[in-house]
Amino acid sequence: MSEEIEKKKLEALQRIADNLSRISLELSNIKVIVQSLPKR
Repeated sequence: MSEEIEKKKLEALQRIADNLSRISLELSNIKVIVQSLPKR
């Protein structure tokens, strides 16, 4: 039983890690776009 819970926890953490790396990728894309905008 507790082994199952540990597995679920690990899977959830893995999903969070994947999401975080996707988010940081998006953020760096946004940063590039913002830097390419003409300065006001």
